[in-house]
Amino acid sequence: MEALLESVSDAVSAMVLYSVEADESNAKVLDIAQGAAVVKAASDYLCDMAVKSADLWIKFNQPAMQKRMVDVAANLRQAVNEISQAASELDQAQYSKTAKKLLLKGAKGVMEHMVVLLQTADLYEVTRGIRSCARVTAKKKVLVSLGHGESFFVTAAQEFVTHTVETGKLIQKRIKDIDDYQLKKRLEECGEALRINTEPLLRFMTEYMRDAMNTQAQQDAQVASARLDEVVQETIVVFKLSAKSPFDLSMISDLDLKDDVDLRDAAMRVAGLMGVLQGAIQRGDAPAAKAALKALKIALGDQISTAQQLAKSCGDPGKLVQYENAIRAAQSIIDSDLPSFSKSIEELLRRPDNSTALNRLKALMGHIRDASNMMVSASSAYNADDLEELVDGMGLPIARLAQAVQRGDIADAAKYVTDVQQAARAQLLMADQISQGARPEHRDRLLQGVKALKMNIDRLVAALPDAAQRAAYEPANQHLYAMLDSVLQDLTYNGKQLVETVSVGTPHDLLMSHRALGNEYATLVSALDRTDRKAAQSALRQINDILTDELVYARAVARKTDNPLITEALNTLCANGQQRIADIISTLGRYSEESLDDPANQANRSNLDRAFADAELLSSQFVGAASRDFMLESGQKLRGHLDALVLSAQRGDYQASAAAIKSAVEEARMQAEAAELVAMSLSTTDPERAARIREYAQQLLSMGPTLVGSLKKVIAAPGDQAALGELSANAGAMGSMSDQLIRATTMDADEELMHAAALIDTEVRNMKDMVASGKMPNPAQMTNLAKLVMSQIKLANIVASKKGGAKNEGLIKASQLMADLIKNMVGAVRDGNLAGLESMLDTAAQLNASLVAARGKLEDDFETATAELKRHLDILEQRVPTQSQAQLQGAIRDVDGSLARATFLAHAIARQAEPERQKQIMAAVTELQGLYQALPPAIHAHKGRPADPALAARVTSLFGDIHASIATVANATTSSGEERLFARAAQIGQDLARLEDAVARNNQAEANAALQSAVAGIRVQAQLAKVQAEQIRDPAQRKAALEQIDRLEKFAATLSSAVKDTLAKPGDQAKRQKFLEALAATREAVAQVVAGSSSVLPEERVHDIAQAMQEEMQKLAAVLQRGNPQEIANALSRIQQYGLQQQADILRAYASSVSDPRVRRDALEAAAEFDRTLAELIPAIRAAQANPGDKAAIQKVLAGANDAERILGNICTIVTAHPESRLASLSHMIAEDTSLIRDGLSKKNAVEVNAGGLNAKRDTAHLVKAIRLTADGARSNPARRQQLLQLADRLDTSIAALAAAVRDSQSKPADAQAQRTALSAIELHLQSVGQASTLGHDQVAIFLEETALKLAGDAARVDIAFENKDAAGVASGARLLEGTGSYQVSLMHKALEGLPEERRAHATQVMQQIQKVYPQVVASSKDPKGHAQYKTSNLALQDALSQLIAIVNQAPEERIITLGAQMDREFDRLTASVKKGDVAGTESGAAAAVFVAAEQAVLARALARQASTPARAQELSSAAAELDKAARLLPRVALEAAAKPSDKAKQEAFAQAVNAMRVANRKLVANGQEERVVRERAEQERVRAEQERLEAERQARERAKQDEMASAALRVQESIKDVKVDNTVWGKLYGTARDIAQLMEQMSAMSAANDKRGMIETARQLAVQSATYVQQAKAAAEKCTDPKLKDQIMIHSQAAKNWAVQLKVITAVKAASDDDDASSTRAQLVKCAKSLAKEVVSCVDATKIAAIRSK
Repeated sequence: MEALLESVSDAVSAMVLYSVEADESNAKVLDIAQGAAVVKAASDYLCDMAVKSADLWIKFNQPAMQKRMVDVAANLRQAVNEISQAASELDQAQYSKTAKKLLLKGAKGVMEHMVVLLQTADLYEVTRGIRSCARVTAKKKVLVSLGHGESFFVTAAQEFVTHTVETGKLIQKRIKDIDDYQLKKRLEECGEALRINTEPLLRFMTEYMRDAMNTQAQQDAQVASARLDEVVQETIVVFKLSAKSPFDLSMISDLDLKDDVDLRDAAMRVAGLMGVLQGAIQRGDAPAAKAALKALKIALGDQISTAQQLAKSCGDPGKLVQYENAIRAAQSIIDSDLPSFSKSIEELLRRPDNSTALNRLKALMGHIRDASNMMVSASSAYNADDLEELVDGMGLPIARLAQAVQRGDIADAAKYVTDVQQAARAQLLMADQISQGARPEHRDRLLQGVKALKMNIDRLVAALPDAAQRAAYEPANQHLYAMLDSVLQDLTYNGKQLVETVSVGTPHDLLMSHRALGNEYATLVSALDRTDRKAAQSALRQINDILTDELVYARAVARKTDNPLITEALNTLCANGQQRIADIISTLGRYSEESLDDPANQANRSNLDRAFADAELLSSQFVGAASRDFMLESGQKLRGHLDALVLSAQRGDYQASAAAIKSAVEEARMQAEAAELVAMSLSTTDPERAARIREYAQQLLSMGPTLVGSLKKVIAAPGDQAALGELSANAGAMGSMSDQLIRATTMDADEELMHAAALIDTEVRNMKDMVASGKMPNPAQMTNLAKLVMSQIKLANIVASKKGGAKNEGLIKASQLMADLIKNMVGAVRDGNLAGLESMLDTAAQLNASLVAARGKLEDDFETATAELKRHLDILEQRVPTQSQAQLQGAIRDVDGSLARATFLAHAIARQAEPERQKQIMAAVTELQGLYQALPPAIHAHKGRPADPALAARVTSLFGDIHASIATVANATTSSGEERLFARAAQIGQDLARLEDAVARNNQAEANAALQSAVAGIRVQAQLAKVQAEQIRDPAQRKAALEQIDRLEKFAATLSSAVKDTLAKPGDQAKRQKFLEALAATREAVAQVVAGSSSVLPEERVHDIAQAMQEEMQKLAAVLQRGNPQEIANALSRIQQYGLQQQADILRAYASSVSDPRVRRDALEAAAEFDRTLAELIPAIRAAQANPGDKAAIQKVLAGANDAERILGNICTIVTAHPESRLASLSHMIAEDTSLIRDGLSKKNAVEVNAGGLNAKRDTAHLVKAIRLTADGARSNPARRQQLLQLADRLDTSIAALAAAVRDSQSKPADAQAQRTALSAIELHLQSVGQASTLGHDQVAIFLEETALKLAGDAARVDIAFENKDAAGVASGARLLEGTGSYQVSLMHKALEGLPEERRAHATQVMQQIQKVYPQVVASSKDPKGHAQYKTSNLALQDALSQLIAIVNQAPEERIITLGAQMDREFDRLTASVKKGDVAGTESGAAAAVFVAAEQAVLARALARQASTPARAQELSSAAAELDKAARLLPRVALEAAAKPSDKAKQEAFAQAVNAMRVANRKLVANGQEERVVRERAEQERVRAEQERLEAERQARERAKQDEMASAALRVQESIKDVKVDNTVWGKLYGTARDIAQLMEQMSAMSAANDKRGMIETARQLAVQSATYVQQAKAAAEKCTDPKLKDQIMIHSQAAKNWAVQLKVITAVKAASDDDDASSTRAQLVKCAKSLAKEVVSCVDATKIAAIRSK
C-alpha cells in the first residue's frame, strides 16, 4: 500500500505542478487526462482493497473502525471524481479558474484520504498483533490452570502452541515493517523470548501431568508462566509503539490504551530500575547491571512514547509545552547520556572506589529522574500549587504596572493592564479546570466558591483599565494612585482566595489516607507473592497516589490553618515531600522488581519492608503535623456527639441516642488512632510524652464500652434519673479524657503543665467566690480539682526530670506541697470547714503560681499566651459579621480559654513583682477582664438586632478597647527595665496632666492627690533609671544619665514647692507662671531621663510614640465626628488624662538623640510644630469639657486633633524615610546586645544575660519591622522584596532559637555543650542580622557607597567638634565611631564579596587601607588632646573612602549635583534659623549642613579620581578642600550669630562662612555637570555600538531561525566534510548524501519564497536521491563485517527514504492547498527535513565505522 501511495502522490504532484505553472503565467493547463486516469485507476484499486479490508475489523468487534475505513474510501472516490471532472472541464476550457481550483481541491483530497487509509491499514496490523498476544495469554491461563490427569491437557497444549506460533509469525511480519532500529530489536527479542519460554512451560506442565507429586514441576511451570506473561506484555507494548503515524488509538475500546496511569507506571518502573541498577553496581554484579541498564533504556523509551501519544491529544497549550520540553529532555538522555551512563557503570564495576565515575553516575541518574518526573508532571491535572504559582506570578505585571503609572507612561500602563487582566483570567480558567476535575464530593463546593470569586475578579478586571489610565494621566495624584492600588490589592487578595478555595484537603483526609496506605502495601506484598507483575505495579501506583494525595492535603491544610506552628511544620515537610515520595517509590520499585525476579530471596522482602516503613513514617509525619487541628476539630465533634447523646436520652429519643453514641465511639477511635501516630513520632525524642499519649488514648477507648453500658441502663429503665446521671457523668468523663488527650498531643509536658495550672487557677477562683458568698463547694467540684492537681503533679515531675539545679528542686517542692494541700482541702470540704478551706484556697493559688514560676519561663509563656489571645480575638472579630450566635460559641470558648491562661500568667508574674508593679499589673488585668465580660453580651445584642448601628459600634469599640487593654497588661508585665521606665514616664505624664488641670481649676484636693502620685512616680522612676544607668557601659554616658536623674529629683522638689505656693495664692500670676515653668521643666527632665537611659534606637522610639499619639488623635477625631455627647465627654476625659505634653517631651528627647543630623533636624522641627499645636489643643480640650454643648469648641478640638494627627504622621515618615540607615543602626545595636549576652554567659552573670536577651529580642523585633517596611517599599523589585521577607522570617526564627538556647544554658550553667549551643545560636543570629544592612539597599555597590559617605560624615563631625573645642561633641562622636562605625566597617568588608569580580580586587585593597586607618581614627577621637593625630588619620580615612566610592560608583557626579541643590536648601534653612535667633534650630541645622558638606567633599574626591582631564581633577580637589575648611567654622559662627542676632560682626562672620561653602559647592556642581556631559556622550556612543551589535545578532538569529532546513542541510554537509567522495561504495554513498544536502538547501529557499513548483520538483529529486541512497547503503552494508553496523546502515538509510517520501507527499498536499501561508507550509516541511537530515547523518556515521571494519 505504501508503494501505491507513492505512485499516486507522484501523479497528483504532476497535476498540481501543471496547475501551479498555469496559474503563475495565467496560461492554460496542459492535457492532464492521462495523469487523471492513472490516479483514478490506482485509487479505485486502493478503494476496492480498503472496502474488502474494512470487513476484517468486524472480527475484532470494531464496527466504528470498519465504518471509518469505508467512509474514507468513499471520500477518496469523491476526490478522484473531482479530479476527473476538473480534467474534463479543462479539456473543454483550458483557462478555467473554477476547473483549476477543483483540480487542486481533488488533488489535496486524494492525498489526505490515501494517507488516512495507509494509517488505518497499519493500525489493523497493530491490532491484529495485540489480539494475537491476548489469545496466547488466554490459552496459557487455561493450560496452567489444569490439574493432574486432566484429559483436556493435550487439546489445551495444542491450542496454546498454535496461537504462540501464529503470534511468532505476526511478530516476524511486523519486524519487516518497522523502521526504528530500537523497536525492531525489541520485537526480535520478544519473538525469541516467546519461542524460548514456550518449551519450558510445556515441559514442566507435562512432567506435572505425569506425576501429581512433582510439586517442583508445578512451581517451575508457574515461574515459566510468569516469564511468558512478561514477554507477552512487552510484545504488546512494542506493537503499540510501532504504529507508524499518529493514529487515533482511542477508537479501539478494549486494547488497554495509553493514558496518564501508564505514564506514571512507566515513571515508577524507571525509578525502580534505577534502584535495581544501583544495587547491582554496589554488589559488583555486572550481568545484572547490564540487564537493568537495558531494561531502564526500554522503560524510559516507553515513557517517552506514552508521553508523545498523550501530547497529541492534549488541548492545553501550557501542558503541551511541558510535554514537549519533557520529551525533548528524555530523548536527549537516550541519545546522548546513556552511552556515557554505560561507560560510568563499567568503570565502577572495575573500580568500585572510583569517586569520579560514581559522581557522574549519580548526576546521570538525577537527569533521568528529572526527565521522567517532568513527563509525569506534564500529564498531571492542575492543582492548587499550580494556581498558587500563577497567582504569585501576577506580582510581576502588577509591579510593572505600578511603575509605569508612577512614571506617567500611559502606553506602558495600558500594556501592563492587559498583562494583569490576562493573568487574572488565566487564574480563573485554571481554577475552573481544577474545580471541574475535582472528585465528586468536592466538585460542587469548589465550583460554587470559584463562581463567587469569579464575580469579584471580573468586576476588578473590568475596573482596572479606567483606574490605571486615570492614575497614569495624573501620576502626582495620590488619591487616584490609591484607587488603582486598591484594585490591584483586591485582585491579589482574590487570587489568594482562589488558591485557598481550590485547596482540597483536611486533617481528617490525611488520617483516612494514612489508613489506606497499609492496605495497599498488603496488596503489593500479596501480588509479589503471586509474582503478579501487573497487580504489583497497580499496588505500587496506589501507594504513590496516596502519598501524593497526602502531600496535596498537607499543603491545603497549611494554607487554611490558623495555627502558624502547623503551617511551619507542614511547609517544612512539603518542602522536600515530593523528593521523599520519589525516593520511597523508587526504593519500593527497586525491591519489587528484585522480588519478582528472585521470589525466593527473603532479603528483598526485608528491604521492601524497610522502604515501606519510610512511606509510613512520611505519612504519619503529615498526620502528626496536622494533628493539632485534627484533634481540636475532633474534640469539638466528640463533645457535640456526647451532648447530643445526653439530650436525646433525656428526651427518650433512643434511636438518636444510638446514632450519637456510635458517632462518639467512632470519633474517639479516630482520636486514638491519630494520637498513636503522634506518639510514634515522639517515641525517640520524648518517650515520656509518647507514653502519656498512649495511656490517655487507651483510657479514652476503654470509656466507649462503659458509655454504651450506661445507655443500655437508660433504655432499660426510661426516666430513671440515676441512670441518666450515670450516662451524663460518663459522657462528661469521656469528654474530659478527650480534652486531656488533645492537650497531650498538641502540647509538650511544659506547655501542658502551664495549661493545667491555668485550669486549676480558674477552679480555685470559682471556689473562692463560692466560699466568699458562704457556699461550700460540692464533692464533685473537689474531685475535679483533685484530678487536675494529680495530673499537674505528674506533669511537674516529668518537667523536673528534664531540668536541673534549682528549677528541678523548685518544681518538686511545689508539687509536693500541692499534693499535701489538696488532701487537706478534700478533708475540709468533707468536714464543712469553710474558714479553713478559704485559707487553703489562697495557699493553693499561691502554690499553683509558684509551681509554674519554678519553670523559669513565665514571661515567655505570657508572651505566647498573649499572642494566642490576640489571634483568637481577631478570629472572633472576623466571624462576628458572618456567623450566627450559635456558630460563634466555639470562637468565644477559644477566647475564654486563652484569656484565662493569659490572666493567670499575669497574676503569677505579679506575685513575683515589687509592690508598685504588682499593683499596676493587677489593675491592668482587672480592666481587661471587665472589658471582656461585656463583650459576649454585646455580641449577643448585636446579633439580635444586626441593623442597629449603635450596637455594631459598641462591639467594634469593645474589640478595640480589649486590644488596647491587652497591650497595657503586656506593658505592665514586661521585666525590661527600660520598658518599665517608659511606662512609668507615661504614668507620670498623666499625673502631671491631672495636676495641671486641678491647679487650673484651683481644686486643692485633686491637685495634692495628683502631685503625690506624680512625686511617688518620679521616685520610682529615679530608682528604675539608676538601675538602668548602671548597665550603661560607656562611663561618660553613664555619668550623664546619673546627672539627669539628679536633676529630675531636684525638679520634683521644685515642682512640689511651686504647687503649694500657687494653691496658697491662686490669683498670683507670678506664682502660677513659676508653677508652669516647674511643670514644664519636670516633664522635660522625665523625658531626658527616659531617653538618656535608653538603649533603644531613637528613631524607633520616636516612631512608636508618634504612632501611638496619632492613633489617639484618630480615635478622638472619630468620636467628635460621630457627635454622641456621652462618647465625646468620655473621649475628652481620656485624652486629657493621656499626658500628651509628657509624651511630646519624651518624643522630643528621643529626637534629640537621633544620630543622623538631617533626620534629627527634621524630627525636631516637626516636634516643635507639634508643641505649638498642643499649646492650642490642650486649652481647647479644657474649654470643650467646661462647655459640653459648645459646638464651636468641639470643632476647635477636632481641627486641633486633625492637625496633630497630620504632624505626627509626618514625624513617622521622617524617622522611617531612610530604612537602610535604620537597618544598619539596628544591626549594630543587636550586635551590642549579643555582646552583652556573651559577656554575661562567660561571667555567669544572669543580670547581663537577661538584659542583653531582652534588648536583643526587642531590637530584633524593631529590625524585622523595619525590614518588612523596606520590603513594602520594594514592590517594584519582587526578587529583592522576597529576599527581605525571607530575611525577616529567618530573624524571627533565629531570635527564638537564640532565646531558647540562652535559657537552656542558664538553666544548665555547668553544661559546656549548652554554652556552646548558646554561642552558636548567637553567631547564627548575627549572620542574619548582618545581611539586613546590605539588603537595605538594592545593590551591594549602593550599600558600600552609602556606608562610606556616612563614615565620612561622622568622622568630619568629630573633626569639627575638635576644631570648635566641643568636648561633648567629640565624646559623642567618638562613641558613634567606635560603636556603629566599627560595625559598619566590618559589614563593608563582608559585602565586598557581592561586587563584580573585576572591581572586587581593587576594592579589597582599598578596604584593607580603611581597616588599617580606622582604628587610628577611633583611638585619636577618644584622646582629648589628640586633635592633631585625629586630623592626620581622618585625612587618610577620607582619602580611602573616596577611593572606595570611585570604585563602586561609576558616576559620582550625579550625586554631587543632587547634593549641591540639597546644600543650598540646608543653607537657606540654617540662615532662617540664625535670623530668628533659634539656637536649637541653628545647632541642628548646622550639624545637618556640615554632614552634607562632608558627603559632598568625599564625593568630589571620588570624582576627581575619575575626571576626564587632570585640570578638572585638580579643580575638584581644590573645591573639596575649600568646602572642608569653611565647614569647620560653620557650627561655631552659626551658633554665635543665632545667640546674638543684632551683632553685625557675628552675622557677617556667619554670612562669610556660608558664602564660602556656597561658592565651593557651586564649583563642585559645575565640574560635576561638565563630567556628566562627557560621560553621557561616552554612554551614547557605547549604547549606539551596543545597539548595532544587538541588531547584528538579532538579524543573525532571524536568519538562523528562518533557515532551519538549511541548518539541517549544513549538518549533513559537516558529516561528510572529512570523507572522500569517489567511486567506491563508501564514496558514492557520501556523494549522494552531499546531493541530498544541496537539495535540502534548495528546498529551504523555495519554501521561504512559497515557490510551489520549485518545492514539488525538489521534493521529487529528494525522493529519487533517497532511493539511490538506499541502494548505495545496501552495497555498503554488504561489505560490513559487523552485523549491528550493517543493520544500522540499512535502517537509517531506509528511514531517510521514508522521510523523503513523506516530504514529497506533504509537499504535494500543501501545494494543492489554497493556503498561501508560507510559515504554515514551512513548519510541516522543516520537521520532515530535520528528520531526513538526522537519518542521513546517522547512516553516514555508521558507514564511516563500517568502512574501517569492511571485508
